[in-house]
Amino acid sequence: MKKSPLVVIALLLVFFCLTSCKKLAIIKASGDVEQEEFTTTFPFELRQGVIVMEVNLKGNIYEFVLDTGGFNLLDEKLAEELGIKGKKTIDIGDSQGNKKETPILKLDEIEIAGINFLETGTGIVKFDGLNEVSCLELQGMIGANLMQNAIWELDYQKQEITIAHSMAAFDIPANQQSIAFTTDILVSPKITISVDGYQEEEVEIDLGSTGGFKLAKSTFDKLTSNQTAKGNGLFSSGLYGYGSPLTMNFAIISQLALGDLELSDQLVTFKPAGTSTIGNDFLRNYRVIFNWFDTEIFLIPVTNPSISSLENYGFKPIFKDNKPQIGFIYNNSSSDKVGLKITDQILEVEGMDTQNITKEEWCEILNSFNQMTNETIYIKVLRGTERLSFELDRIKLL
Repeated sequence: MKKSPLVVIALLLVFFCLTSCKKLAIIKASGDVEQEEFTTTFPFELRQGVIVMEVNLKGNIYEFVLDTGGFNLLDEKLAEELGIKGKKTIDIGDSQGNKKETPILKLDEIEIAGINFLETGTGIVKFDGLNEVSCLELQGMIGANLMQNAIWELDYQKQEITIAHSMAAFDIPANQQSIAFTTDILVSPKITISVDGYQEEEVEIDLGSTGGFKLAKSTFDKLTSNQTAKGNGLFSSGLYGYGSPLTMNFAIISQLALGDLELSDQLVTFKPAGTSTIGNDFLRNYRVIFNWFDTEIFLIPVTNPSISSLENYGFKPIFKDNKPQIGFIYNNSSSDKVGLKITDQILEVEGMDTQNITKEEWCEILNSFNQMTNETIYIKVLRGTERLSFELDRIKLL
């Protein structure tokens, strides 16, 4: 049975087109690869649902997230430590609609497993203090603008990445699914999918997303015969934190197709705004090859995507305003039925004291909470001046 993730991270970046062509050219810069021919394989860690890998900057090793939904980023502290400064600034927004003025430059060199990527567009942002994103303990991000200079294979089972200059380096079995993609301004890969055989929607293959399928609310409104659920609140965190509370819809889709790949009974999240995406929770069932040279994605089955279900305690915890609190509640869940409310401050979960804790301590507690499968848990909250205790059952909503 598939558990629904309790923390949803979407690092997707978007531009606010108030920038000059020169600024846009800097951040779109794909640069080049020093080596003409290359093949290399190296490990990665699937950390809280996103891919974390090592890169070499100026002779030192740092941990970066891999994200096809964005471009290269450096943590502000790391940039200062290495003496790297932005040449210009640009308005950049995250998946939650938050935007910030971001310094940008062409980074001289990033080495990945002995392969040298040169002159790629890079932004400088502050990674610490960014809600769930800061729990990843990242120092930067490798984006699609760099990735397009090589062919990338992700093996989620072995937790290995292979990059090469040619498709000849890869074993492509007969049972693979090849899907053509287009690209946007960030060269992020986009494919067209169909829902229940007739609803077509363009979605982004987003390695910065921890979830599975996230589609538009307009698609949900056209569905007629699916199992559905709903919830309200802060469902996911972007690069710059949380956005506004939203109503999210969920459904088990009987037929979902990506090119010739047909899937049945898939859990899909529908959101009222933003880019539709396919994230790591689905991709991890395959060996995935990204080939920007021929604009193709190859999905090579490793495990069968399980029939999805939505089962949880009915709430998502968040860390906001320097305190842990209830961020999102599913309708008709145990949290909804006992009267738990959004913004209730969390004092204790299953005996874990969450009062007066640091962000780092919260990250550890959150990780423990995400692993819970108990049939029942106990939670204490503060609502105004009133301390309340609740017993929450794990309920299958879909």
